[in-house]
Amino acid sequence: MEESLSVWDEELIQYGKEIIRLRREFIHSLQEKLSRIHKNISGGKEELELLYEENVKEDDFMDVLLKSKGK
Repeated sequence: MEESLSVWDEELIQYGKEIIRLRREFIHSLQEKLSRIHKNISGGKEELELLYEENVKEDDFMDVLLKSKGK
């Protein structure tokens, strides 16, 4: 049973990291578009900044996942 769980953990780690990376890329792309739109709307008087605050970094995902399993 433990062996099959580790296979699932590996999959979860792989896909979890990918989701974190894709979210970061999406927010960056969205930020660029929204910034241009907002600048046009405000007549260049204001700037808009969109931030994505990750609750776990991609590089730390495996450690966080494995620690949460131990709880």
